[in-house]
Amino acid sequence: MAERLLHQKMEQALQKQIGYLKIEGQVSNSQLSRLQMVARQALSTGDCDLVMSLLNKLPSNASGQFERAKINDISLKQKLDEWLQNPMSWIENSQTVQIADVERSITDKFATQNKLAEKYTLRLIMAVAKKATKEKKNDS
Repeated sequence: MAERLLHQKMEQALQKQIGYLKIEGQVSNSQLSRLQMVARQALSTGDCDLVMSLLNKLPSNASGQFERAKINDISLKQKLDEWLQNPMSWIENSQTVQIADVERSITDKFATQNKLAEKYTLRLIMAVAKKATKEKKNDS
């Protein structure tokens, strides 16, 4: 039950984070959907390296799009790198729940073994790509 509550709390943190993010600049829909697809593949294992690998191997044109696009005045590529290298960077340390004598936290052994921070970071990246695609449609 504590695990379920922790997941709920993380879900709320994810939604809150997405609400705060303002994405500016243009990244092509094909690059955004590729980012989403690779993040979805990585989700089952919580392996952030798959997305890092995609970002590091982008052709110069695509890489330039990720560099020029901004999230809250930081380049999209830099922000994604930051999240992938340190999945805890966007998660508040207060992500702890306690039910009776069972306490679960985003930093405890259970969460680390299950790669919760990584999985929620990958979900955040998927949501950012989706939001960027949606905002682009609204602009046109």
